[in-house]
Order: sequence, then structure tokens, then C-alpha cells
Amino acid sequence: MAFHPLIRRFVTDRSGAALVEFALALPLMILVSFISIDGLRLMWSYQAATAGVHEATRYLARVAPGDICETGGTLTSFDATLFTIVDGAGSGQSVFSRDAELMGVTTSLACVTDAGLRQARVPVVTVSADLQMFLPLHQVFSRLAGPNAGIFTARIEEQARVYGL
Repeated sequence: MAFHPLIRRFVTDRSGAALVEFALALPLMILVSFISIDGLRLMWSYQAATAGVHEATRYLARVAPGDICETGGTLTSFDATLFTIVDGAGSGQSVFSRDAELMGVTTSLACVTDAGLRQARVPVVTVSADLQMFLPLHQVFSRLAGPNAGIFTARIEEQARVYGL
């Protein structure tokens, strides 16, 4: 019966309550921090892709021939250069995080008539980029709901009038 007062004192003692509460809350705080940081990296990758598509569209509007509608040319020769611009790989390394991947860059040409400009047919280019992003904890989602559950694909497009050289 000598242990009885020790057990009673242990049960009523509150001196370690803060440590126990912290130990219970720490995994949740780490999880929220991880998801926040990973989500911010995805937003940064999306913004980098948007800026890259903008720069690629501006580039194409300047270097494509201004009379491309009359001559019937194509824009496929610019695809590799536009991919490099969007990927930001001028330095040899992509600007995207490990959770985002640039799948491809495509171009299209439209000859707009009756635009109210000096030209009868105005060339307008569209640059599109497909970005595949892996959501935070995508491996958990893929195991629970299928292989593509934690993957998000975004298409970013921008148009510009071709001014030519």
C-alpha cells in the first residue's frame, strides 16, 4: 500500500500536461506545414509556366513572318525554342519544382479577317503549354483512389498578333 499515494499524486499532477498536448499537436503542425510549403511550390510552378507562356508568345509574335497568312507558312519550326523558353531551360535547368512537369508546348495560327486593321487578314498566334502537377500527398491519394488521383493537368494559353520582323 505504499504505492497508493504515489499513484494518486501521479494521477492528479498536471505539470506535464503541456508536453503531452504538444506531443499530440506536433504531427498535425508538421503535416499542415508540409502541405502549405508543397502547395506554395505548386503555385510558384504554375506562375512560372504562365510567365513562360507569356514570354514565348511575345517571342513568337516578333519572329514569325508578318505575311504568314498570305504565304501559308507554319509555326512548327519554333516548337523547340518555345519549349525552352517556357521551361526556363536557358541555363540548362528547368524552373519548375520536382512536383511539376512541363508536358509540351504547342502553337496554332489563326488568320483573322475584318479586324478593323490595315491588313485584310491579321495573323494571330496561340501558344499553349500543358503542365502536369502532382498535388501534395499525391502518393497517398494514388494508393487510395487510383493512379491518377493526385495528378492535376493545367493548360495555359495566350494569344498575340504577329508583327513579324
